[in-house]
Amino acid sequence: VGHANADKKYGDADYAIEKLLLATQVKSMRDPDVYINLGDAYRKKNDGGGSVKAYQNALVMDPKYAEAKYRIGKIYLTQGKDQEDLFVQYFNEAIAIDPNYGPAYYDLYGYYFFRDVNKSKEFFNKYKPLADPGPALDYEEASLLFASGDNKGAIAKADQLLASQGENADARLYRLKSYSYDKLGDSVLAIQNMETFMSKAKEDQ
Repeated sequence: VGHANADKKYGDADYAIEKLLLATQVKSMRDPDVYINLGDAYRKKNDGGGSVKAYQNALVMDPKYAEAKYRIGKIYLTQGKDQEDLFVQYFNEAIAIDPNYGPAYYDLYGYYFFRDVNKSKEFFNKYKPLADPGPALDYEEASLLFASGDNKGAIAKADQLLASQGENADARLYRLKSYSYDKLGDSVLAIQNMETFMSKAKEDQ
């Protein structure tokens, strides 16, 4: 019940916290997931301090629980530029605990995307074997070409994926082409590809 209310978009965070706190009082309860869900419920209430404390309690139960380190890092990630060192530290600690913990690699890839493209590639290459293959992953790989300044290469990769994947291709490839053509000074193709993106993109894109 606690998990359902902490996890669902329209769940009741207060009710989740009530039930999860009861769960922590159960005799011999040694499941760190209870504290992960409790942290998620506090986060739903925008209570970062409560979230961090709950995730730290999960680590007390299991110091090798990579997800707890990652979740703490996510709290600091939302707190702005001043907390960069902390969330990078926690993401790296999650990876040190579990070298196959994909979410931490992905967030580090995203963090370094416009800061240090070589580091970004490094984390993406570690994330890729752990991720589900598909158009979204292919788009991420193509976007690294743009981040590295290889605009022609980004366009060529996008065209290759669009040709091979057809209607299943990620619509963001058209946006990637638009940005790349803009960098190359071709406003006509930049606008054309952005309009195609707008016509094909899902609402959350």
